Amino acid sequence: MRLIEWHGDVLLVATEKMSALVEAHPLDPNTAMLFGDGAGAALISSRPGRWRLLDAVLHSDGEYRADLSYDPATGLHMNGLAVILQAARKLPGVIEEVLARQKIAAADVSAFLVHQANLNLLARVAKGLGVPQDRVFTNVERYGNTSSASMLLAASEWAETANAPSGPIVFAAFGAGFHWGAVLASSTA
Repeated sequence: MRLIEWHGDVLLVATEKMSALVEAHPLDPNTAMLFGDGAGAALISSRPGRWRLLDAVLHSDGEYRADLSYDPATGLHMNGLAVILQAARKLPGVIEEVLARQKIAAADVSAFLVHQANLNLLARVAKGLGVPQDRVFTNVERYGNTSSASMLLAASEWAETANAPSGPIVFAAFGAGFHWGAVLASSTA
């Protein structure tokens, strides 16, 4: 949100061609099938639009960086168990953090647009927040894990198919490094 204050409009673009990573180096067959190619974009502006950003939280912790990393010489490395355990803990935590800062309960959120890693993680996020699974939008079964593009793809698809939201919306992501964050928005309609 500070980028808008400093620079004006910001075009957020996320693209992933995970198939190139999967094809470039031998990859665990249990991991390779998870990934898909995709791209998404969102314009973040101080001008009126469909949603208004209320708050954002971002964290990073390099302690587990070796559990999800890419090296051009050796390819993608993912310790799936460590990644899912960390993501299942950190995503609900960061969502609760951003909601608490604005004094909003998870039960009052219209939709959770979360990084589409896999259905198991999305179910764990819903359970961790104590909300019905249908509040966590899913499209991973159609596209696979498109990494950084997944949340933007989910947001676009949700916006095209959802009825007008009656409450806040939460965007949340988790990725390599490890980095994780959440953004709270409200509908302007």
